[in-house]
Amino acid sequence: MFTKRLLFTLIFVLCVLLAACTPAAAPAPTDPVSIVKMYYNGINTNDIDHAMTFADDDLVLTDPSGVIAGKEQIAAYWKDLVAAGFKFELSDLKAVGGRVTSCFKVSQNDQLLDQGCTGVTHVRDGKIVFDGLEMAEGQYIIEQYYAALNAKDIDLAMSYIAPDAEFANPTGKYTTTEEIRASLDGLAKDGITFELSNFRAADGRVVYDYKVLLGEDVLDSGTDGLTIVQNGLITFDGTERTEAQVPTPEVAFTASDSAFGGPAEIEGGWVKLVLTNEGQEPHHIQLVKLFEDKTPDDLKTALAADPENFPAWSEPYGGPNAPDPGGTTSAIVFLDAGSYALIDVIPNAEGVPHFLTGLMAALTVTEPTGSMSGEPLADITINLTEFAFLVSGELTPGEHIIRFNNAGKQVHEAVLVMLQEGKTADDYLNTPPGEMPPAISLGGITGINSGDGQYIPVTLEAGEYALFCFFPDPASHAPHFVQGMILQFTVK
Repeated sequence: MFTKRLLFTLIFVLCVLLAACTPAAAPAPTDPVSIVKMYYNGINTNDIDHAMTFADDDLVLTDPSGVIAGKEQIAAYWKDLVAAGFKFELSDLKAVGGRVTSCFKVSQNDQLLDQGCTGVTHVRDGKIVFDGLEMAEGQYIIEQYYAALNAKDIDLAMSYIAPDAEFANPTGKYTTTEEIRASLDGLAKDGITFELSNFRAADGRVVYDYKVLLGEDVLDSGTDGLTIVQNGLITFDGTERTEAQVPTPEVAFTASDSAFGGPAEIEGGWVKLVLTNEGQEPHHIQLVKLFEDKTPDDLKTALAADPENFPAWSEPYGGPNAPDPGGTTSAIVFLDAGSYALIDVIPNAEGVPHFLTGLMAALTVTEPTGSMSGEPLADITINLTEFAFLVSGELTPGEHIIRFNNAGKQVHEAVLVMLQEGKTADDYLNTPPGEMPPAISLGGITGINSGDGQYIPVTLEAGEYALFCFFPDPASHAPHFVQGMILQFTVK
């Protein structure tokens, strides 16, 4: 009996000592970057079971071949790829909340197949819920948001919405977190649900077909549902029609006879550029986007050497055409993020282009941080061709939004003026140097490339008007108006 008791005691002590000597299991990572790293380390070492411990049961995976949903299906997918010799190398991982962006390289048997820096992975409650590319992220976010809304989980739905989001729908416009939450609470209380299909995505803008349901009754439907997703969060939700309710931001610039005034940095998207002429001569803003790390000084040097052609590392981006001294004009333009130069190519009284005398400035355009306004809705379209202005719509007294569309092959502009009573387009062109032409300048747009378009808001009165393009023809070197790009018309 004593021997048996001693034996049990020795076994117990031995078990305690072994437990004390056994290393403790490493705690599971909790930060999103570490979770993503461990997940892909398991995949690359063919330990798929361990990798999937970091995956949510409802994980969604997207790749160029399509969408795979569900933990088991994705585990089988990874096993097939690893067996075929695929490796996945991630770098430059950065996390904002549970959203992890990364650069990636995909290889098979040490042969590089694909690489980029648009990888994105979402982590919620310590588990990966989405893994793929930014181009597919928007649809995933929208589907998750509407699934939460349909399930009346408003807290979860709100977690997909940016703090500065704007919602616009037939019931109203909501611009604060409190207003948006209240509207969602109302939808949930009323039993309203949504059915989305036929997603079409580009640059974070996702358009889709939709049905608004109360039980089985369809309250509303359409094909222009629109949600904008930026950095993994919804910044706008509505339709393409209601998107126009988001006001276009205005940015003010001034032009003296020697310099531009205005901000050095603005956010991109649709922007209304407003130009006030504080000089004694006409001035406009010709935006030029710069590539290859070129600067406004590089552009100045290139145009001084060849004033008829923009260099290959630049692109004309339009802008508001010239107001009269003391006047103001505007143009609504879409600006991509990047580096730009503002220049004035109109010559002074001595025939020297103003950009050579100081009217040149640098402008940095950043990615938008909030809701972007929609493209303006034009009631008049004027196509610019070689060499004519082709008007679609009725030019009547009152307010208009005119879209100028470059339907030609060359760079074109549009100079819009209201002629003095009894004067003609020829009188305008034959104005002696140093004198003001017999017209009021309403602006227009400066040079844009083939296929591009810009807008101007304008109020027309009854009277005579004219449109001109002063850009040179590369073949003849003659201004386009000499080739016939003049339109005189009557508003009545």
